[in-house]
Amino acid sequence: MTKDLRKRLEDKGWEPEYIEKAVSVIEENNKARGSIITKLDRLVYWIAMIVAIVGNFIISIILVPFLVSITNKIALGIIIFCIAMSFGFLFNVLLRDIKEIDSQHYIVSDIFIPALALINTFVITNVANHFINLLNIQTAHNPVYIGVIYVSGFVIPYLADKFFNKEKIIKKEEILKQTTG
Repeated sequence: MTKDLRKRLEDKGWEPEYIEKAVSVIEENNKARGSIITKLDRLVYWIAMIVAIVGNFIISIILVPFLVSITNKIALGIIIFCIAMSFGFLFNVLLRDIKEIDSQHYIVSDIFIPALALINTFVITNVANHFINLLNIQTAHNPVYIGVIYVSGFVIPYLADKFFNKEKIIKKEEILKQTTG
């Protein structure tokens, strides 16, 4: 790994003294990072995933009274969008630095959590519609409409973070590629 890193740094025009310093810092970091730290990093990741999943489920449950009581589709859409954006922001903050621990798990969370949010919203909308029928309320809600609004609000913080921090993300990915070979 260090030979490949040295070669890439040379190709990029780095001075030999800086190459040696970078390689030594990376080697020291790899030695200092034992298997316990690696296991703890993964544990933190999975705890964050569980928190995100449970939080997503709780938010879905919280949506039921709104879905049952609010008949104005625009007001309901705004409320759901704001709740979804709030949760999307919290999720983005929670998992932003996970990519540095393990980029493969980060990709899974990028796909899995929004998909789970969509499924939860679809199920909860159907549950709310069941309550609407039981209570004889005249307005039923379209699960697809609610799901699209929720997922849109949920992914906006992530997309905004990617857009506004694009250069920073690209630099981190380059450094990550250099250090992992």
